[in-house]
Amino acid sequence: NVNAGYQMCMKVSLFFSITLIWNVAFVSAYYGSTTSTSSSASTAMTSRFTNNLDTTLSGPTFTSTSRKRTSKSTSMSNTPNEDGTNTDSDDSFTTPIKKTRWKKANPELRKKTERILRLTSPDYLANDINPSYSVNRQTFNNLIDGWSFSNEPDGVTMAENLLARMEELHETKAVVGIHGDVITPDVRSYTKVIGAYARGKVNGVTGATGYGHKAESLLHKMTELHASGVNTAAKPNLYTYTGAIESWASSFEEGSAHRAEELWKDLERKYEEEQTVDLKPNVRAYNAVINAWAKSGEAGSAQRAEYCLLKMQESYRNGNVDAKPHRINFNAVIHAWANSREPDGPERSEAILARMEELYRTERDEDVKPNVQSYNSVVDAYAKSGKADAAQTVLEHMNELHTAGNGDVKPNARSFNSVLNAYARSKEDGSPQKAQELLQEMERLYQAGNVDVQPDVHSFCTVINAYAKSPLLGKAETANEIFHHMLSQYNAGNKHLKPNVIIINSVMNACAYSIGDEMHRSRAMKIASEMFKELERSSYGSPDQVTYGTFLKVCAHQVPVGDARDAITEVVFKKACKDGQVGDMVMRQLRSMTTDRLYMKLVKKKKVESKKIYVDLPEHWYVNVRERRRLHPQTPKKAVDGVDVVESVKPPKRNYSFYKGNPDAKRS
Repeated sequence: NVNAGYQMCMKVSLFFSITLIWNVAFVSAYYGSTTSTSSSASTAMTSRFTNNLDTTLSGPTFTSTSRKRTSKSTSMSNTPNEDGTNTDSDDSFTTPIKKTRWKKANPELRKKTERILRLTSPDYLANDINPSYSVNRQTFNNLIDGWSFSNEPDGVTMAENLLARMEELHETKAVVGIHGDVITPDVRSYTKVIGAYARGKVNGVTGATGYGHKAESLLHKMTELHASGVNTAAKPNLYTYTGAIESWASSFEEGSAHRAEELWKDLERKYEEEQTVDLKPNVRAYNAVINAWAKSGEAGSAQRAEYCLLKMQESYRNGNVDAKPHRINFNAVIHAWANSREPDGPERSEAILARMEELYRTERDEDVKPNVQSYNSVVDAYAKSGKADAAQTVLEHMNELHTAGNGDVKPNARSFNSVLNAYARSKEDGSPQKAQELLQEMERLYQAGNVDVQPDVHSFCTVINAYAKSPLLGKAETANEIFHHMLSQYNAGNKHLKPNVIIINSVMNACAYSIGDEMHRSRAMKIASEMFKELERSSYGSPDQVTYGTFLKVCAHQVPVGDARDAITEVVFKKACKDGQVGDMVMRQLRSMTTDRLYMKLVKKKKVESKKIYVDLPEHWYVNVRERRRLHPQTPKKAVDGVDVVESVKPPKRNYSFYKGNPDAKRS
């Protein structure tokens, strides 16, 4: 006990000794610059302490002019900046911003931006007689670039604020910083803000109404500043035009693709006039305008995208090596034709693919060699048009090329799923059976070791949908068998096949449209009930408004009109109300299958217009609804079974608590 106590006393004594030395070091470090009588030991200790501060503090620490100023950044090499000046400063503001760094450290980016805006404000500059910080054009450009790639909701606004401050400093000719720099925005400053418009996000989605206009307006402003001589460093270059085109390409505004093409033509025209390298169109510029048309969905957009590709090829043949077409450009045009509503869209997309194959075969150009995405886009094109046999032919062609040694076109699960989707959309006889055979082929290939074609829940769901849309007898039973076949594999350890609410809704949909005699209808109703109970007691998810709406549809189609159907309808609807899943589909189906008296009872109304749906439902009835599309209030629509209806519910509020811990339901 004595030894233990002695050791404890020694530890406490050592702790207080270290604490005392640390406090002395802190005092010496803080007042060392004003105290001329400090000893050499204290000076050395102060130096060590300030070096430690450099590595621990975030950003520079500003003190009064009589004290030293420390910075966390290391000294920079004495290299010229883009404006021709040399900046050999220890200020961390001049440290180039790493984009990946700011994605993980946006609070630091925000802190430095706010500090720069404060230090360069008119009020601060008016009273800043002896500045102790270094700020120049590169400082602002680094921060603008950081906000451009920050992925922050206010990233665009912060970039605009920094550029506005640069313009203000340029107009007033204000001298800032320890080096007396005059800040003048240059082409990079403006181009980085335009890049922020192209990458800007609203509600998590890239692009927004107004960003295209802002980018183009800023481009024209740069042209005017340079032409008038107000700012000769603001002359637009290739990257400025490309950023403006990309801003229009990511914009949701009508006519955005037209504006993108006009800017692209303006770029080509200026290059022909000036013949400067800074305006020479390259692959990125062409790809931006091609993507603008590919994403637009406007009438004739696919033709315009192909026209831009042809101009790109022409430019390359005329000697512009920077405009050499790449498979990315071809794939974008294929995608445009695949998503177009043109009757010959699938054939045109396959023609682009054939052109790629020909270029690769004749010129051995690896840059235009088709890959699996190229073929998958063509398969998608045929699938969306319901041309299942053509989609199957393209898939077989992919298999032949891969067997011959072309590893770039090895079919994957998406390739097979696209063909399955084609069969589900096809109205030809035997399409459901062909879809099921293709699914079985995927399973055989996967079991043989081809992991790229592993069937997923979407594969099984698509086959079930193919049966649901067919006029086959016993399709409810077949859909049930396909589901339980998938479920058995999941229970055997294949976690890739975990059921979800979507596939259960698909089985119930097959039951709703099942045809046949009373025995078939009774079996369909039983299967639907089992599916509903399976979803309720499982961890796959919870019933959603589609589940309730589909189950009501099963009751309407498979249960005769009478007290039994009314009783089932009442139970299902009340449960939907309790779960907050009374969506548009539920109300449409409910109104189409009930009498006025039963409908008034369920929606708790004393009076109801014949065949009309009310909008003033209790909020907790639809609080968890996720509508894919919403009807405008009081806009007449034609509902199921010929019933004219209006908007059934108020716009549902977003309540994400329903999805917590339930990723499958959220995905659906």
